[in-house]
Amino acid sequence: MEVDPLLARRAQEGRPALTAAMSGASFRRWYWLRSELVAFARTRGLPTSGGKIDIADRIALHLDGKPLMPLAPRRRRTVSALPTLEGIIPPAVQCDQRLRAFFTDQIGSSFRFTVRFQRWLHDHAGETYAAAVDSWRALAADRTVTPIAPQFEYNGFTRSYRHSHPGATHAEVTQAWQAQRSKPRS
Repeated sequence: MEVDPLLARRAQEGRPALTAAMSGASFRRWYWLRSELVAFARTRGLPTSGGKIDIADRIALHLDGKPLMPLAPRRRRTVSALPTLEGIIPPAVQCDQRLRAFFTDQIGSSFRFTVRFQRWLHDHAGETYAAAVDSWRALAADRTVTPIAPQFEYNGFTRSYRHSHPGATHAEVTQAWQAQRSKPRS
C-alpha cells in the first residue's frame, strides 16, 4: 500500500490529519495547505472555488454542522480589446495576461502586478491607462512596506522572520517556517 507523502510528512511533524471527526475549532488551530483543503472539500462534496480562506471557512462550518452560505453566481468573463494609453480602465478590470503584456510593453520588464497597483486600478475605473502607467511608476518608487494579507501566511512569516534574523539563509527560514506551521494555534 502506497503512503501519501503529504500525510506522512504531516504525521512526522505532529500535525493531525484533516478528518470529518474534527470540530471547526480544532480545524482552525492548524495550518493547512490549500491543496489539503481542496482535497478534503472534494471528499465532502463542498465547493472548492475561491481562495484558501473561503475554502477553510466552508470546511469549518461543515465540521460544525452549520449550513454553508450560498455561493455568488459566477460572472462571465468578456475578452476586452487590447488596452491603449488613451483607453479607459473598466469598472471590473481584469489583471490578466493581456493587461500584463500591455504594462510590460509600456513600463518594461520590471513591471509587476502588486497589490497596491491592483487596488489603484480597481479604485480608478474611468481613468486612462496612461494615468495607470504613471501611478505604477509612482507606487514603484514608494518603498513603503505594505501589509501582507492573512491568506499569505508563509509570506508574512518570512517577512517577520527575516526582519528579526537579518542574516538568515533561505534554508533557515524554511526550517523555522516548518517548525512554526507544525504548532497548533491558540
